[in-house]
Amino acid sequence: MDKICLDGEKIVVGVRQTLRALNDDNTEKVFIAADASEYVTEKIYKALEQKGLKAYRVKSMKSLGSSCGINRPAAAAAIIKK
Repeated sequence: MDKICLDGEKIVVGVRQTLRALNDDNTEKVFIAADASEYVTEKIYKALEQKGLKAYRVKSMKSLGSSCGINRPAAAAAIIKK
């Protein structure tokens, strides 16, 4: 997977930051790693369902982290609305 956002787009990485952005109605796209624990991502899926949004699945936490430009695995990430 290449970078998840284009130049100039703001992203948040991690379950807490993604959930916060969702609750603030501030997300354009949400990405969730396929190998992330359901326990960890459960709140994000519930928030997405309430808002009528869908998640984009990414192969692994490692690939999501690297796509976000960090050297750590990431369970979730989101592109922030402009």
